[in-house]
Amino acid sequence: MTFLAPLFLLAALAIAIPILIHFLNLKKPQKVAFSTLSFFRELQKSTIRRLKLKRLLLMAVRILIVLMLAFALARPYLPAGWTDSGNSSPILYSFLVDNGIGMDRIDADGPYLDQSKTLIAEIISNSRDHDRFVLLNTHGEPLRSSILNANQALDALQSLKISATGNLNTIRFSELFSLMDSWPGDRKVVYRITTSDGLKRDVDIDQSVLDVFAGIPIHYVAIGNDDVSNLLISQVSTSGQLTGPGRPVGLEVTVSNRGNQPVFNQFVSLETDGNPGGQHQIDLEPGESSQLIFELIPPRSGTIPGKIVIEGDQFVHDNTHFFSLNIPTTRKILLINDVDDGAASYLDAALSAAEQLQGRISIDRKSSDTYVDSGDLSQFDAIILNGLIRVPDDLQEQLVQLVQSGRGLVIFPSERADVISYNRFLNRINAGQISGFRGDYGTFEPTARLDRIREGHPIIDEIFSKQEDEEVRTTLPALFYYMVFTPAPQQTFIPILRSDLQDPVLLEHRFGNGRVLLSMFGTDPGWSTFPGNPLFAPVFYRTILYAMSGDRGGFSNHELGQKFSGLFPIRGDRITIQGAEGDYLPEVNPSNPGVVNISYDAAEWGPGIYRIRTENEEIHIAANFHISESDFYTLSEDNASELLADKFNQLEIFGQDDQSFKEIQASVGSAGFGSEIWYWFILAAIILMMLELAISRWYKAESIS
Repeated sequence: MTFLAPLFLLAALAIAIPILIHFLNLKKPQKVAFSTLSFFRELQKSTIRRLKLKRLLLMAVRILIVLMLAFALARPYLPAGWTDSGNSSPILYSFLVDNGIGMDRIDADGPYLDQSKTLIAEIISNSRDHDRFVLLNTHGEPLRSSILNANQALDALQSLKISATGNLNTIRFSELFSLMDSWPGDRKVVYRITTSDGLKRDVDIDQSVLDVFAGIPIHYVAIGNDDVSNLLISQVSTSGQLTGPGRPVGLEVTVSNRGNQPVFNQFVSLETDGNPGGQHQIDLEPGESSQLIFELIPPRSGTIPGKIVIEGDQFVHDNTHFFSLNIPTTRKILLINDVDDGAASYLDAALSAAEQLQGRISIDRKSSDTYVDSGDLSQFDAIILNGLIRVPDDLQEQLVQLVQSGRGLVIFPSERADVISYNRFLNRINAGQISGFRGDYGTFEPTARLDRIREGHPIIDEIFSKQEDEEVRTTLPALFYYMVFTPAPQQTFIPILRSDLQDPVLLEHRFGNGRVLLSMFGTDPGWSTFPGNPLFAPVFYRTILYAMSGDRGGFSNHELGQKFSGLFPIRGDRITIQGAEGDYLPEVNPSNPGVVNISYDAAEWGPGIYRIRTENEEIHIAANFHISESDFYTLSEDNASELLADKFNQLEIFGQDDQSFKEIQASVGSAGFGSEIWYWFILAAIILMMLELAISRWYKAESIS
């Protein structure tokens, strides 16, 4: 018999209390003069003997009660050899152990990964000869995708190393169940071994993947208690400029402290194409974030590789964040145009001129009835809806997905717009709704004018050539007819242009990784005098360029732990992906003309710049860890239990708070291959208390036989 919490055996020292009570009761009684009654002398001797026996019995029972309670608190259990006589069937022990960068830390008990390996080795060593094991890791290539005996499991365990690759939790949980499902026996147990802060990553796993573990005991073991600071780059985006070769681009870099200690006097640097591009000093408290602005000037079109480097942070694995900024030579636009026959589309005319003169955009023109002929809409950087009476439901679904993934959307309404259809789409992107109209279409009677032009938005900035403090002066167009926009509750929008009645008439709404630009009036003269105003062409041309400058349009990123896949405008007989560790051969499938779908498993990829290459072309892709790999905030035991209890119906968590590593080992050992028997000691204590009560009430030392 072994105890899980042997420190509680010190409670057995409380047996001194009943012993002390016993000796206090032996105090000599005071003599009192009494008449001589000789026949009581024998009765006195008998009573004293009975009284001494009663006191001894009570002392013994009370000592046993204290001992039983102390043993129960110490949590005794019997190893498997004591309890398997009734069930000799083998057990399948399954281990899913974290070997990501978070395991490359050290606390008072040693390196995290070594603690995990010691714990697993102890469980294996305490098993029986006919028990079997599954050992899987969460990062990199799997150790052994088969059911192992003890020697094979211990050999595989020795090869377990830290892997600076992506998290494959979802995939490995599925592989784990497949191996367990092939086991013919019915005695199975799972040990999920991760860091104290790594428990959060399993909360995001899809429930359908975990439902298959219903009825299987799941034991979470949280390793480590290291109190560290950890700076990381949590986000990199462009600040909204219209990008192009030779044009300055602002990089907005968000730096976060995801550790438990503050950081002081650390530096964040930019490097592009191997050249330094600026540096910032930073101090951050735990949980704080700070946004830094770097400026770079792209020397060419195409993908520009770079990295943001943190200097001085004690956890080094995530101190470099890679990026690949896409500076396109040409942007592709799909213009879905439903203007009435015979009505001049001033927008189309302005775009045609820009297409011919600027050479930075190419336009595919369709109507709402023929847009499906364009193929996969994801090939376009922006979609323009011009003059649609209603937004078809099937188009709405595609637009929602495209904007979420980073594409731009620009909407110019029809004077006969179906407000219900428009509002249904606006609700789907959490933008708000059209609540009414002002004025009358085609009356040429002004209902309002455009309000004073205010700079501060990338669409307006740089249109005017002026001195720094000079006020913008221009003839403001009249508005005959426009929609009235009401934003959704608790949603923010950015007004770009307003009427002099302070209604937003051109606004920006962020949705997912993309941008939606909403105009409350159309592009023909029936709405306003805007089409004949000198502002028209530059404002709406820049509106469309700005819609294409979202995060998706600006960066080519890959999140480690995910399958690499995407559409790329690259041609060649042999397409390879080149990384720091060598070349990879992806799966390549032609998609639309000039575009191929490239995919690769990428389980072995680490952070860095990867190059999709042909004989004549090269596209850079930046690969980085998911932010959860570097989030070292530890969940409390209650929070962890609450979150994970929704995932598994037989769950136990070990190693939280101040439990020592030896207690974790004993607890896990008991849960897996022993039987706790503390409740038998509680039962014995209850029986002894009832016995004490019986002795006290019914054992009469003065009774005469």
